[in-house]
Amino acid sequence: MRGDLDDTLARLARREDALRRRGAAPGDEPGRGEDGAVAAPTGRDGYGAYRLRGGTRPEQRDPVREIAEAVRQVVAEHPGLAVTLRVEQGGQAYPLRVAWSGAEVRVGR
Repeated sequence: MRGDLDDTLARLARREDALRRRGAAPGDEPGRGEDGAVAAPTGRDGYGAYRLRGGTRPEQRDPVREIAEAVRQVVAEHPGLAVTLRVEQGGQAYPLRVAWSGAEVRVGR
C-alpha cells in the first residue's frame, strides 16, 4: 500500500510540475469547465498534438508578411534607410523592397 501511495504522489508531483511549466494553475485541468464537467472540443481544438500541448490550433500566419513587417519597423526607425531582400518559402521567391517614400515607409516589390 505504501508503494501505491508513493507512486500516486510522484505522479501528482510530475503533473503539477508539467502544469506549472505550461503556465496553468495546479487545480486547472484543460478541457474542464468550472463545474468540473468535460467540455466538448470545438473544431479541431483539443485533438492530436494540440491537445497534448494543452493549447489550441495555432493561427495560420504568413511568414513573408511577418518578415516584411519586421523589416518595415526597423526601416521606420532610421530615416533614409532602404532595404532590398528576397524571401523564399516553399520554392517560391518573394522580392521585397522596404524604403521611405516621402513621410512614410512602404513595402513593395
